[in-house]
Amino acid sequence: MKLPEWNEQELLCRNRVLSLSEHKAGPRYVLLVTPFCGTCQAARRMLEIVAVMEPALRIGIADINLCRELTREWRIESVPCLVEVQSGRMLRKRYRMEGVPALREWMAAPSL
Repeated sequence: MKLPEWNEQELLCRNRVLSLSEHKAGPRYVLLVTPFCGTCQAARRMLEIVAVMEPALRIGIADINLCRELTREWRIESVPCLVEVQSGRMLRKRYRMEGVPALREWMAAPSL
């Protein structure tokens, strides 16, 4: 399953009003990557598996090179970085991609 690609404006929810259904849809998870990073490609494959196993989760990717404002606002330190986002706000982030079970567990855990 190919993950959708999101741009900076979609992730920050700027210049648009969120519908009630978007607010109720819950968080989405975005994997910030760079195109030629081997570790990023491995993380993408793991999340593609998670997306098949958990079809209700909204998971996508974004090229960090095209998200400069987002990188500063969310204080992204390295890639790959998996970020939980709701209504344009970062809830938490994860840099360690230990495997599909660990990612599923992290995504299932409630945000603080």
